[in-house]
Amino acid sequence: MDHQKILKQLTLEEKASFLVGSKNMETKGFPHLDIKPLVLSDGPNGIRKEKPQTNLGSNISSTLPATCFPSDNTLAMTWNAPLLEEIGKALGQEARYYDVNVVLGPAINIQRNPLCGRNFEYYSEDPLLAGTLSSKVVDGIQSENVIACVKHFCCNNNEKWRFVGDSLVDERALNEIYLKPFEIVVKNSAPGMIMTAYNKVNGTFMSQNKDLLEHTLREKWKYQGALVSDWGGVVNRAEALDATLDLEMPGMVQYNIDSMIDAVNNKTIEESKLDQSCLRLLEMIDKTKDNSKPDEEIFKKNSLLALEASIQGAVLLKNYENLLPLNNLEFPLFVGDLFMHLRYQGSGSSMLNPYDLCSLKDAFNRHNMPYEYARGYDIETEKVNRQLEKYALDKAAGCSIIVFFAGQNDEMESEGYDRDSMHLPENQLSLLNKLLLLGKKVVVVLFGGAPISLPFLNNIDSLLYMGLPGQQVGEAVYSLLYGLSSPSGRLAQTWPVSYLDVPFGGEFTTTPQERYKESIFVGYRYYETMKVDVCFPFGYGLSYGRVEYDHFQVMKKEHSLLIKVDLTNKSEIDQKEVVEIFASINKSKLTRPSKVLVGFTKVDLAKNETKHVEFEIPDSTLEVYYKKEHRFAIETGSYTFYLSKNVTEVIDTDIVEIQGETLKKEEDTYLLKNGFNSRTDEEFDAFLGYPVEKYTIASKKKYTLETPLIEMKSFWGKKFCSIASNIGKKQHDKAKKMLYSKEREREMKAGTFIYKMMPYNCLRSMVNSSGGTLTHEMALSILDICNGKLTKGLSKIRKEIKRLKKEGQI
Repeated sequence: MDHQKILKQLTLEEKASFLVGSKNMETKGFPHLDIKPLVLSDGPNGIRKEKPQTNLGSNISSTLPATCFPSDNTLAMTWNAPLLEEIGKALGQEARYYDVNVVLGPAINIQRNPLCGRNFEYYSEDPLLAGTLSSKVVDGIQSENVIACVKHFCCNNNEKWRFVGDSLVDERALNEIYLKPFEIVVKNSAPGMIMTAYNKVNGTFMSQNKDLLEHTLREKWKYQGALVSDWGGVVNRAEALDATLDLEMPGMVQYNIDSMIDAVNNKTIEESKLDQSCLRLLEMIDKTKDNSKPDEEIFKKNSLLALEASIQGAVLLKNYENLLPLNNLEFPLFVGDLFMHLRYQGSGSSMLNPYDLCSLKDAFNRHNMPYEYARGYDIETEKVNRQLEKYALDKAAGCSIIVFFAGQNDEMESEGYDRDSMHLPENQLSLLNKLLLLGKKVVVVLFGGAPISLPFLNNIDSLLYMGLPGQQVGEAVYSLLYGLSSPSGRLAQTWPVSYLDVPFGGEFTTTPQERYKESIFVGYRYYETMKVDVCFPFGYGLSYGRVEYDHFQVMKKEHSLLIKVDLTNKSEIDQKEVVEIFASINKSKLTRPSKVLVGFTKVDLAKNETKHVEFEIPDSTLEVYYKKEHRFAIETGSYTFYLSKNVTEVIDTDIVEIQGETLKKEEDTYLLKNGFNSRTDEEFDAFLGYPVEKYTIASKKKYTLETPLIEMKSFWGKKFCSIASNIGKKQHDKAKKMLYSKEREREMKAGTFIYKMMPYNCLRSMVNSSGGTLTHEMALSILDICNGKLTKGLSKIRKEIKRLKKEGQI
């Protein structure tokens, strides 16, 4: 395809329309020029190819069947890069099966706060782990001639205010923590597409953040791929184009197309900017145009891969007196509604229609395992049901082992809104505490995509954390509980004892302005450095066997470090062991965390096997951001390398002299200040280096297209917010009356997603995500009504409806 020749045949209007979507998941094609549309699909943990539909609201839940892999956070807990490349390849194959050109994933934002509702979809609190693992997913997807779209660039670390929020981040934290996973992926794997986040970063919306898109991504990192907005995430289309954002999705907003044309005609933007974006999209089309459709057998193969990922992503957090694995001759009591009504995937863009869902009941019955069951609680409510409790307690009186299935429900954790707390529902805690009083052995199998408070931890015998394990949840739990597999997952985030221990946790999402006051001290970088006790440290995980380490050595090579270590499996079972390497520098000129992750690998060990392991880590893992010169540098000095079971449990150390640069001392009064969590807004703003305008709620009847609906306090403003939110509420309530099924689950989740997210949305985003259903003029009319100009607003609505009818759009 001669791209330059094609470009010359396109009019200015056609070029502009090429840079916006033509359907919810398709770009515009030009059949007369043999330019096919790009077909996109959500895909962090599976292909979510939408069924053809007429109702825009239904596309969240109406999708074709595909392999539902574990959520990205659960995949990260495998710490297995080759496995994730296989999963990426499987995603690419299923994308080809459904004629999808672009997979919208992986999602690699940092897990800054445990309450972020989308943590289940993000890899880790650590940028190296997130960047390294997601790079392999990208490699796998793109090996199938399918484009991977890494998201959400960047600092999309809460859901509540994502449409209008401003992430205020200091320069070092931005580069060292939040941009780093994206930098790793761009430089290692060259993803064909990157999606911009909804939010602002330091005052500028990411879709038009020229500094981060053009300067950092394209000029500094040499990124050559396409940039796409999140759905409805464009604010000013012309400014976004100038910042090198290529594609607006879902598009179909004529106002935005016209704004690009006007900007070129007015010489505000050179037409060459438009041409460059068109060329990048043509390149994407070219890369994927000859894909063949694989056989349907891939789904069976991929289901086995999903099972392996579920098993390797599970983390054994406690196993008192080696109660697990269970003896298959025992007759345990399974307690919990989650045994029957599964929690195996997230909501929002990662909600799939699983091709082959294996429930817990299916798996245990298939293997003829003896057990009894008591529901105990209703997963769809937090209220205690005394009748269900009594039945479970009566059943428990006659058994020796209780397996309690626990976790937050789908309404507590989702894309679109943040969690209210880390607590389990009250009905689960009530029943579990009563069961513990019986003096039985208790195993808790825990589901969820983020850390959960565990006030009962000291009183239970075993705790198996499954994350959100995907479609093979039943087979994975069976395999782990009964010892067909030994747990090998490791936590990809710290589990604090209490949310009160989270740095600046009390300020999280209190306003749309989110001050990242902890700076570089995110996750374990905070807890380790500040010596705060945690429930479970980053990298933690147990297994059913024992592995010994010996002969640990770190050798300096020209551009890397060679790690050598001997591992011996001291068990009669096969094991997988994660080798974790952390590092610190002695006497740095900069303020630093006490140690950081610099490398890892996962090793297969047969029973009683000794294996010599060698792997290299690049010098770049030792880089620190040198704010004085606005760049990364490796500081000369003596480095200690920690061979570790997790960030706190060190097995052995080695010291290596590293020749880098001699840096000048930075007097960092902000980071060194006593009372870490007492930093004020004023102190942080001074640390940022520029004045931050205080966020104020919009005055009554002075609302704009950017005003969150929940802040519209006029009579008609509140009415509009209620109407918009109730679309989701009605969908949820209607689905709740259905019989239990995959469809019921998806419809309830979709409804919850809409009604909890909508109050924090704004009219501008609603226009840009509506696919042309809500026009810009219609939104301005609604705004007039909300601002008390009822007659004017209604008149404009009638005029707009008349125009749309005349043009045949309605």
